[in-house]
Amino acid sequence: MEVMHPKPLSVLDAHLTEEQKAVYLAQEKGIESDLAKNKRLRLTKEQRALLEPSLFLHSYTHNGSVKKVTPLLRSLRGMDLKQAITHCHFNSKKLSRDLEAMFIRGLEEAKQLGMPEQGLYIEQIWAGKEPRSRYLMGKMIDFKGRGRTGIITRREHHVKCVIRTPETKQRLARDAAKREVNKKVWVQLPNKPVYFKPTNRYQW
Repeated sequence: MEVMHPKPLSVLDAHLTEEQKAVYLAQEKGIESDLAKNKRLRLTKEQRALLEPSLFLHSYTHNGSVKKVTPLLRSLRGMDLKQAITHCHFNSKKLSRDLEAMFIRGLEEAKQLGMPEQGLYIEQIWAGKEPRSRYLMGKMIDFKGRGRTGIITRREHHVKCVIRTPETKQRLARDAAKREVNKKVWVQLPNKPVYFKPTNRYQW
C-alpha cells in the first residue's frame, strides 16, 4: 500500500532536505538565525518560482485570434484576482465572461488547497493558438464572384494563467529593495586609469 499509494509530499519536502528547508524558511521570513547566517541557500529564479505556492489555470477553447485577445490579457496582468473577476464582469468583450468563470474556478481551487483568499494576484496570463480547429480542420470555402473561391480560416485560442500568493509579491519587493540598496552610486566622470599618453597634438 505504501508503494501503490505513497504519502503526498509538499513542494519543500520533495525538492529540499531538512536542513535546506530550515534555511529557506528562515530566509523567506527574514529570521536572523545562526543557521541562516552560516549557510546561505542560493536558489535560481526558476527554483524559487517552483517552491513558492502557485495555481495554474487553463481555459477552454475559444473562437478568435490571439492578436485580438492580447490587449485584454495585458490589462489583467498583475491585477488582484477578485478585482480581475469584477473587471471581467463589466467588460464588453465576449471573452471576458469565460475569463470570469475561469477566475472564479481558480478562487475555489485556491480555497481547497488552503491558499489565502485575500491577496491572490495574476502573475502571468497569456493566450496560445490551438493546433487544430474543430470545424473542418479550421478552413472553409469562401465563394466569390466570377467563379472564384477563397479560404476562410477559423482561428481558435486558449488562455493560461498563473496565480500567486502575497508571499511572492513580498519577496519581489524585498529583492527590489536589496538591489536598490546595493546599487553603486552613479558618477558622471568615474575615476578610471588613463591608458594613453596625453600630448599637445591632435589624436585624429
